Amino acid sequence: MRFPIRVTSRRTWNRLNRLRGSEDFLDHLEEYSSKGEFAFIEDETFERLRSERSFTVIDAGANRGDWSLSFQRRFPEALVFAVEAAPKTFAVLVEATAGNSKIMPLNTVLSSAPGEVTFYSHEDPMLSSVLDLEDSGEKTTRMTRSSSTIDEIVRAHSITNLRVIKIDTEGYDLEVLKGAEVSLAELSLEFLQVEFALFPKSPRHVPLNSLMEFLAPFRLFLHSVDDFGRHDCNLFGNALFVKRP
Repeated sequence: MRFPIRVTSRRTWNRLNRLRGSEDFLDHLEEYSSKGEFAFIEDETFERLRSERSFTVIDAGANRGDWSLSFQRRFPEALVFAVEAAPKTFAVLVEATAGNSKIMPLNTVLSSAPGEVTFYSHEDPMLSSVLDLEDSGEKTTRMTRSSSTIDEIVRAHSITNLRVIKIDTEGYDLEVLKGAEVSLAELSLEFLQVEFALFPKSPRHVPLNSLMEFLAPFRLFLHSVDDFGRHDCNLFGNALFVKRP
């Protein structure tokens, strides 16, 4: 058995597997969190960035800009590129960040390579994706969009000192990471936050094991997990990866 988090014991992992379909599953997860089985992302994690005079952040899947605004408020010296694919959601993002000159909204689909992709804009802006997901029903508008990559954005905007990447693209996160291989290899990049599935076969989230295997060659290793939720009995959350020397 492969454990998605290495500190998880076989006994705990088996119990979580049995409980994941139950209504009180998240309560049990909270119990494990308080015992340290799942370490929450703490504010102190990013404290080392305070010594930077200026640095760059890419928010891939920025949605309405909540994460970008929150991060930039905490680190006023940060320049945040907020990338959102859905046109209507992008308009909300532009309006929400209009008063902040340190947030740069970009309207493009991020993928593993530049080109064209089919994008499914969901009536719920949190659920738009490049993936045609069965649970979307008839709630999406299909459109053809040009795609870019994180590495292309870095080149096009002459981005330097990229320290943080955050990705939330509804199951397409691994493809977005494949388009960021040059940036991931840079020594300046220290933190990566990405949405994940704890258990396999979750259509909207990439399994944590897959993320760990992809990121290990870049010396990015799992630091902590947080923000748990459940979608059709599939547990998801946010994982923070930190680069080791």
